[in-house]
Amino acid sequence: LRASDEFGRLGASFNRMIENLDRSENARQTMTADIAHELRTPVTIIQGTLEAILDGIYEPTVEAIAPIYEETLHVGKLIDDLRDLALAEAGDWSISCELSDLRELVDQVAETVSGSLDHGPRILVSGNTKLPQLKLDPKRLRQVLVNLLSNAVRVTPLDGRIDIRLTRISLDRVELSLTDSGPGIPAEDLPHIFERLYRGDRARSRAHGGGSGLGLAIARHWVEAHGGTITAENVPGAGACFRVILPVPSG
Repeated sequence: LRASDEFGRLGASFNRMIENLDRSENARQTMTADIAHELRTPVTIIQGTLEAILDGIYEPTVEAIAPIYEETLHVGKLIDDLRDLALAEAGDWSISCELSDLRELVDQVAETVSGSLDHGPRILVSGNTKLPQLKLDPKRLRQVLVNLLSNAVRVTPLDGRIDIRLTRISLDRVELSLTDSGPGIPAEDLPHIFERLYRGDRARSRAHGGGSGLGLAIARHWVEAHGGTITAENVPGAGACFRVILPVPSG
């Protein structure tokens, strides 16, 4: 319709609607394929190991069963992540905010992750120790921090370091930056790392001990639910740097 009257505008609206439906269908098909890909690996490992035990190739020892258990944990985590992401994209999740000490929360997460490592990079927390209290959902922000820190640990050499710095960058904003000494993020992957199930970055692939490919997408949704932003960049002479900016409550 080339008319510029009401019929023309109606036709243009229908065209936009059709384009949006096409994009949604393509996204659905892509996500279905990605989920199948993510599930195939653990299911294949579980099936193969169980068949070997049933055929008498492996004895049903703790050593033989442990990999099966690890893969069931991965499948469970993938299912939980998919549920969280589906709720986020449907706008059907909420946060329960309370005045919280961000520095205390960061210290707790850093100490927990450090304590879980037999050997690993040093985790250092620095910056302003007298930040204003923020309106946060501690559970959800802890989930964001654990995800970022776990990713950094996976890509940082054992003799490397991870720096977490807290800064009040303006009267109404606080920044949390997390910088690792890993290889950084390939330039072609940077625009996509917060997309669900994106596997371009080798550091996030299962071959390199990565997770489901959903963690950063979920982190972005949780940060945005707090009214904040999250970005990633490479730092010359270091590795990747993730920056989370959160609002300071007025009054």
